[in-house]
Amino acid sequence: MLKNIVRGSSYTGGSSGGPWLINLGKDAEGPFTYDVALRNAVVAVTSWLYSGEYGLLGASQFATNNEFPEAKYGIRGGGNIGALVSYACESGWGLQAKGFCR
Repeated sequence: MLKNIVRGSSYTGGSSGGPWLINLGKDAEGPFTYDVALRNAVVAVTSWLYSGEYGLLGASQFATNNEFPEAKYGIRGGGNIGALVSYACESGWGLQAKGFCR
């Protein structure tokens, strides 16, 4: 099961790919801390928009799930984003060898 984040929004087309940040300049409080202690942490990227009577903006959270269960993929982190970055940097696209990954 994917972990989606959905929020009401008045954003329009062109917002796709924008980062979803938490702990922006201060420590997290309340129910939406995502168990992340870092400040200014990117937890998702905008991936879809519904602009009917009520606007909705959605993203798949960078997290472990049934399809990407590992807590770590090499040195690249866990879940779906760890698997993607590991693939892009190390095997699939070889971006590490081209100097694009740390």
